[in-house]
Amino acid sequence: MERKITEQKLEIESLRSQISILKDKSHDEKEALKKATKAQKQRAEYLELAVDKCRIQIEEKLCKADPLGRTLDIWGSTALEADPPISCEPPNLTEIALVVNQLMVGNAAGICGVWSELLQAGGKVVVLALQAIGATIWEKAIIPTNWKTQFADLNQQLQKASDGARTSDEEMLQKMSVLKSENTKLNVENSRLKVSLATLEGKVAQSEAEVELQKEEAKKYKDLVEQYKMQIKNMQEEAEELKIRCEKIFRGNSLSKEKQNTDLTKEKNPLEARVMELEVFPDLLKAAEQRLCDCQDSLMSYERRFTENSNTISQLQVKLENQTQSLNSSLRMVESLQEEKDSLGYQFVTLHRQIEDVQSENRDLVRKLSSQEEALRYSEKQLEERSAECLALTRQLEAALTDVRKQVPELKDMASSRETALQSKILELESDNSRKQKELKHLKQAKQTAENLYEMRLKEMQKNLEESENHKQSIQNYVDFLKKSYSTMFGEGFSPGFAPSF
Repeated sequence: MERKITEQKLEIESLRSQISILKDKSHDEKEALKKATKAQKQRAEYLELAVDKCRIQIEEKLCKADPLGRTLDIWGSTALEADPPISCEPPNLTEIALVVNQLMVGNAAGICGVWSELLQAGGKVVVLALQAIGATIWEKAIIPTNWKTQFADLNQQLQKASDGARTSDEEMLQKMSVLKSENTKLNVENSRLKVSLATLEGKVAQSEAEVELQKEEAKKYKDLVEQYKMQIKNMQEEAEELKIRCEKIFRGNSLSKEKQNTDLTKEKNPLEARVMELEVFPDLLKAAEQRLCDCQDSLMSYERRFTENSNTISQLQVKLENQTQSLNSSLRMVESLQEEKDSLGYQFVTLHRQIEDVQSENRDLVRKLSSQEEALRYSEKQLEERSAECLALTRQLEAALTDVRKQVPELKDMASSRETALQSKILELESDNSRKQKELKHLKQAKQTAENLYEMRLKEMQKNLEESENHKQSIQNYVDFLKKSYSTMFGEGFSPGFAPSF
């Protein structure tokens, strides 16, 4: 019984571990599906924003590039009727410099604001191609000559990016099919676990029935023990009675023996006297001898009865000891059965709780699987919608690129005219620069001459200052000499108000 309960415990533990593993696996798959759906959603949103920004920027550039009013439908059916007119006349140099400066500092509408969106949408190749064109415009302030080739490359790269997006969508659909198959496997595994749980419940019911049988057997053993106790009690009472009877018999035998001995002595003495008296009477002697033999025979019979009673008492004592030992063993057996009953009851309660826990976990798992299936269906629906939106955006982008390729020759002509104007302006600026360099050289020479003249005059002034200082010092020495001379000659100094003026 204990081995069966242990095996059931092990099976329940293994089922719990399998259920926990399935829970973790289902949770991980759910998180992965959520992340993939979120990433696909963000990617579609980023691609949509990038396409909108590219469309707006291309429209703004075309509007700025054609100020004469010629309209151009570059978006087909998606173009707005309120689009500004487009002119083929090239802008002047001031307008080009203003637009280039605005693009370089990021204040004008351009392609510089969509790098991060295109990167996040997976269009790194698009970013690199547009960045090369933008760098040529912003750094050199000219339109590149290979504009058409770069737009063709850009179209190919966009086609590759759209193919990559389709491939990623197909991979996502494959992953979703794999997740569906795994979900089916999980459902099969869940049904198998339900079947195993039902078998376990049957085993538990069987264990409960066996426990009930064990309870009935324990009750029977208890009744038997009570019967044994009653029998032992009765046997103890009988043994006590036998013991009392034996003691009485012992006392009676001893008393009878003593009485017989006294009687014999009493009878022997007169008989011996009588024998002595009746020796002459053989018949009387024979009769007395016969009476003596009869008394001896009765004494021997009394001794045999005493021996038999002693043997009976010893047998009863041995039987009493055996019954006491059997009673003790029965009591120990009853105690062991009671302990086994308590342990079986505790195991039954524990097993019942474990079964309830497994059932609750199974119900939770079923609810989670149903919620996962609903979330999976919702994610599939959203993925299909996003795939359709991505395909529509891709078609719009392809149509836009087709319209842009149609405008490339006109843009190329405008770029060449702008390049010619810029080259002429550059030549004028170079001539002005050479003239300014010559003027700067003359100014540097005049500055050097003025500095040399200033240094010469400064040296002369320093020399004159030193000479005046020396002359002043000599005069001061002469005045001090005169003071000393007058003080020596007249014995008094100059008045306080006297001060030589030089």
